Amino acid sequence: MFAPTTYGMTRSDKTGWQETCTSNDVVLRDWIRQGYSLVTVAKRGHSFAIDIDDFAACIAMGFKPEWLGGLYLVDTPSGGIHAHGLHTPETEGFSSKSVINVYRVKGNAKSGLALELKLDHASVAAPTAPRTNQPKKKDGVPSSKLGRGIHPDCWRGLKSTPRTRKPRNTGKSSPGSIPSLNWNASSKMRTAHCTPRAWWTGRST
Repeated sequence: MFAPTTYGMTRSDKTGWQETCTSNDVVLRDWIRQGYSLVTVAKRGHSFAIDIDDFAACIAMGFKPEWLGGLYLVDTPSGGIHAHGLHTPETEGFSSKSVINVYRVKGNAKSGLALELKLDHASVAAPTAPRTNQPKKKDGVPSSKLGRGIHPDCWRGLKSTPRTRKPRNTGKSSPGSIPSLNWNASSKMRTAHCTPRAWWTGRST
């Protein structure tokens, strides 16, 4: 699902974008012809996005790169990663929260975000979308697969009890944070379904 935004922006500045988002090719092409850029919208019934801002911090907490295998991965200009996947009944019914936040220091919002799980009425810049504040950088080439659901060990960490804080941007659901996340406490990793990208492993495709 995509929504329009002013060219160069990474979040939509259009009123009602959460409801006007669509996957209709005709509408999307028309928005682009009008000079708009696009954001990818996480929405129940469609897809979610894992927005990784600080991959090193996630690794320090026990996050495994293999857990992103099977998702649609995009390198962002700032050095982060957007991982897109299709909702499953488990992710659909997980929480009324629109966004689950993971901070660099557990439970400390002032430490900055390491990762956001965007479930509904939340967005990230669409692949290849221009950024006016980063004119010399582009998204990396995305992977070609849009998988369904979240790796079970990653999901186990993200399902840690969140605490509610003030809603942000959407006017719909309240984001949450995870004060006690520790992926290192996960059970043995299951990797049969994982297909890590070459840039994770150093191997060519």
